[in-house]
Amino acid sequence: MHTKDEPSRSRSVEARAQDREVGRAGSACTRGAVWNTFQDSSRCPCSARPRLKSEDPLAAPTLDDILAERFGFGAFRSGQREVLGALREHKAALAVFPTGAGKSLCYQLPALALPGLTLVVSPLIALMKDQLDFLASRGIGAARLDSSLPEEQSRQVVEQVRKGELKLLFVAPERFNNERFLALLRECRISLFAVDEAHCISEWGHNFRPDYLKLAQLARELKVERVLALTATATPAVVESICKGFDIPRAAAVVTGFYRPNLEMLTTPVSAGARDDALLERLRKRPGGTTIVYVTLQKAAERVAKLLGSAGLPARAYHAGMEPEERTRVQDWWREGKDRIVVATIAFGMGIDKADVRYVYHYNLPKSLESYSQEIGRAGRDGAPSVVEVLACADDVPVLENFAFGDTPTESGLRGLVDEVLAAGQSFDVSQYELSSRHDLRPLVLRTALTYLELLGVLRQGTPYYAGYQFRAREPLEAVTGRFQGERAQFLEKVLARCKPGREAGLDVHHRPAGRQGRREWRMTREGHCARSPCLDLHRRSGVGRRPPAWRWRDGTGSRSRRVARTTPSASSIAAARWR
Repeated sequence: MHTKDEPSRSRSVEARAQDREVGRAGSACTRGAVWNTFQDSSRCPCSARPRLKSEDPLAAPTLDDILAERFGFGAFRSGQREVLGALREHKAALAVFPTGAGKSLCYQLPALALPGLTLVVSPLIALMKDQLDFLASRGIGAARLDSSLPEEQSRQVVEQVRKGELKLLFVAPERFNNERFLALLRECRISLFAVDEAHCISEWGHNFRPDYLKLAQLARELKVERVLALTATATPAVVESICKGFDIPRAAAVVTGFYRPNLEMLTTPVSAGARDDALLERLRKRPGGTTIVYVTLQKAAERVAKLLGSAGLPARAYHAGMEPEERTRVQDWWREGKDRIVVATIAFGMGIDKADVRYVYHYNLPKSLESYSQEIGRAGRDGAPSVVEVLACADDVPVLENFAFGDTPTESGLRGLVDEVLAAGQSFDVSQYELSSRHDLRPLVLRTALTYLELLGVLRQGTPYYAGYQFRAREPLEAVTGRFQGERAQFLEKVLARCKPGREAGLDVHHRPAGRQGRREWRMTREGHCARSPCLDLHRRSGVGRRPPAWRWRDGTGSRSRRVARTTPSASSIAAARWR
């Protein structure tokens, strides 16, 4: 079995000796001196085993060896070898495989063969966790960086990246708004930049993850050596959009098709009044099995789950309006059973890796063909026969039309947004909630518009940071302040004096005291003097990162902020931004 410090068995004795010699030189260097030691551009500080120029790390025999020895597979699945070949020949590839067809192997395997870091962009933490568990079981160095990690664990991951101890690093697209993270990546050699759920950069995906729109540009700025885009859902137009955005040759796009013979696909026309009985009839008559019932609205999820529960069926609702802890409990309950039913909006599914889902029902019409393909893809991942059925009701069409209308901004709204941004000066604060209300733009549409302005060079978004804190005292506040002395005690008294009491006391950093002392106090807060105290349970309300010297952009109700700087755009950029 090869390890990251072990040369391939097929290489010559001279090559092995040279590897050992270079490895000793590299290990003796500090991070700042590694590039001086490694004069050959094929070696880097992120490489655990430097390679020779003449060696092709993605050669077929090497990949076959790794597939068998590290992953335990005897052969590639359909399309996988073609994707790896495109990465070798074109330095770029697009993999469009059906759900469960092995997309992740297309970057996991090259990560072991390539000398540098493989950076994987994944939209949900749950997706990262599942893959990290799998990679850890194979002894492969991998980690994730996201807002849910404790500060100390995040530091450890960063240090592992700097020391070249990781082969794969998983991040969400929003992580690239963090200036420190971008500085870290500029120190590294990124051998492969893999973008999962790549359809999010085009059409349906815009409002799902506006930050996906910037990934192609970031890949070029970071000078990544290879780019791999992956998705289970891509119409021909989306394929073209992804290829154009990431400079992937059309010949390097591998589309294996979407047909899965184990899925029985049904559509049943029903009236609104007969839909409840139709769903109950199917759930009672068909053999038991793990089930997802998709609905459009949150209130429909609650009502249908209650209907099924009153009929004696094990059903629970799931939607974005629930508290995160409750959503997690529903997910765990559903995943641990064999015959359990979750009635959910589209908030459920991505990141839920459960192979034995036997039924997927659409109680309401899906929002699009792409959504439908994604949602039925959660059935039958184990290859066993499964049923997906749409209860098609014409009464759903007006609701979908309203969604489409709400997501389509007016020209006057966009003009007003652009005019306000361009008139705001070089540095300014933006409350997303207030901005969307002033210009009649939905928050997600607003985020997309601001992202396009950034791509045009009109804006530069800075690092998100925590704008609010909540804490619950474990003992009387007088005892809390009594644990500190001198300057820290004075600081804590000032902080507590500005808190708004409730079930949990709240602290809004937007109302910080002015001047140098005020800035220093909030810097001390970010450094965690209170967070490390055993007498307080401290919670950041939302957001992540530090405050950069640029503009702020507050998300939602204003608890999360970003700071953004307006750049000096060209005349053509301003003209485009003004939507003329």
